[in-house]
Amino acid sequence: MVALGLGAGTALAGATRATHAATAPVVATGITARTVTVGGLLGADASAPGADVGAQARFRRANTHGGVAGRTIVYAGTEHDAGDPAQDAAAVQKLRGEVFAVVPAVGSTVDTAALAAAQLPFFGAAASPGWDANRFGFGFAGAQAVRQTRVVSPAWGVQLRALLGAARGTRVALATDDDAPGTSRAAQTRASLRAAGFAVAAPATLPTPPAPLPDLAPVAAELVAASPVAVVLLTSSATTADIAGQLAARSYAGTVATTESFYQPTIPALANGLTVLVPYAPFEQSTAANRRLAADVKAFAPGTPLTPGLAAGYWAADLFVAALSRTGRRLTPARFLAIANRGTFSHSVPQTVGPSTWPAMHTREVPCGALVQSDGSRYFVAEPYRCGAPVVAKPAAKPKAKSKAKSKSTAPSTARSPSST
Repeated sequence: MVALGLGAGTALAGATRATHAATAPVVATGITARTVTVGGLLGADASAPGADVGAQARFRRANTHGGVAGRTIVYAGTEHDAGDPAQDAAAVQKLRGEVFAVVPAVGSTVDTAALAAAQLPFFGAAASPGWDANRFGFGFAGAQAVRQTRVVSPAWGVQLRALLGAARGTRVALATDDDAPGTSRAAQTRASLRAAGFAVAAPATLPTPPAPLPDLAPVAAELVAASPVAVVLLTSSATTADIAGQLAARSYAGTVATTESFYQPTIPALANGLTVLVPYAPFEQSTAANRRLAADVKAFAPGTPLTPGLAAGYWAADLFVAALSRTGRRLTPARFLAIANRGTFSHSVPQTVGPSTWPAMHTREVPCGALVQSDGSRYFVAEPYRCGAPVVAKPAAKPKAKSKAKSKSTAPSTARSPSST
């Protein structure tokens, strides 16, 4: 187990938890008078690699400056969650016996229900439905896979309007998966686009893998039939790549936009010709915070490539440090969660990570985003990271009661109309 940033430049340098335990009694799992211990949990998908390095780089900086509220942060190690129930349960139980919190928790297969059952606070990217309304899970960009469609991020509408120069009177087409998350995602995106002034038809829905996909050529034809200025693909990665290829084959000249899974700075060919919405400032946007992130990673693990997983781990750790600082010296699991979820704790990183206030962000995204594009060899910023006012969708209007018109029937006046039963 490694105490990071005590003059060390690698993951194996620094003092161990045992060293501190010899001089201070343990007051709760993962807490001593001088240390707080965390561990990482990474899923098996492409969003996770590097997250543990990003988190440790951020902890190293905190420790170099004296720790947080008198405690240095010790990183106990990384567990892996591959989607196997037995393996996942064992990983969570191991963490439960060693750590105060799980930082980072990144990946679509992370067992958020098991973490909540273990009453372990966890911090990460919150990109899967298990984070929705989970009071133990804190996503640095809010909850990005929520079901509610009442309060949504304005990012799609604001950024596409900025990119295209206008919205009023122009059309945008959507495609989404036919599962429950896809339905919610489509409703949220439509609300965002309509608030910006775009006209948006009902989305094309496609089977969710592993269900077999239909021939996507007719789908592409349907999407471009009304000559939209943009097509937004909210589908799985394989489906998105297939539809994008079909649109290119039809010489569609509008913007083809999609989600952050296509932002992979180490493989820009993945998003060739696409416009990608990223929920934090991309590395290509040289904010002060991004420059500091790069410097912290270089100091901790020189030569590590900057990836979305690394960014997720770093900003998740930054959020945890902020919550730890707000809790102060009197640190217990119950007090930490109570303060984090009280409604007064907030977090943001200027121009890089949008504002989040808890507990509201357990069911909302940060109202921000950036657009990047790829030419196949590199990504570049199409629209810089910016935030806007959340879009509050109007509730569906209740059907008006039918007025009782005078009957022209020859039936007796004592007969009851159907509307009165």
